[in-house]
Amino acid sequence: MNKKILVMFIAISMMLVTTTALTAAARRVPYFITEKYDIGGSLYDGETLGLSGWSDPWTWGGNYGGADDGTFCLLMGPGDGCGDGYREAYFSIDTKFWGMDTLTLNHLDGSQDDNFELFVHTGLNPAVPLWTSLGEYQSEGNGEHWVETTYTFNPTPGVATGVMQFKLVATGEVTSWCETWGQVAFSWVEWTGHDIRLK
Repeated sequence: MNKKILVMFIAISMMLVTTTALTAAARRVPYFITEKYDIGGSLYDGETLGLSGWSDPWTWGGNYGGADDGTFCLLMGPGDGCGDGYREAYFSIDTKFWGMDTLTLNHLDGSQDDNFELFVHTGLNPAVPLWTSLGEYQSEGNGEHWVETTYTFNPTPGVATGVMQFKLVATGEVTSWCETWGQVAFSWVEWTGHDIRLK
């Protein structure tokens, strides 16, 4: 074999081996995503989350612990209602091919009863209600401050991937000022996940 051709053959073979090794290494590298949505902020975020059962976005004054980023909605209040029949509010997140690892809610622990419970829809048919509790939050009721509460998942295809539906339920006593000021405020939701297509 011509010496020049032999050298070229060896060089090409080394390139192929290197490329294969890099590709295999890349497949072993975990890919992560973080997305954050504003509740009560932009119309785009509201449409993305598929919000339903919430109060109107906050516009009526009051302190609300400094109002966080200045935009939020409540589980009960103006534009929705107060008491039984108005305690629930919904949102959904399309994770596509990502497996959800964590979900963080930024909410107000205010001077009133801001207890709530978070549920995720775990049924195979979105039209058939099958809600699984992810946990309850018990408010401290000492002043007004914004709190970040994080829930952790063990991603399973069909459960923690695709379009995930969530339900928030106000579980505390409804106060007399709910009709005017609302109760159980949320400012934003953030989730993290990993690409389940990569092994």
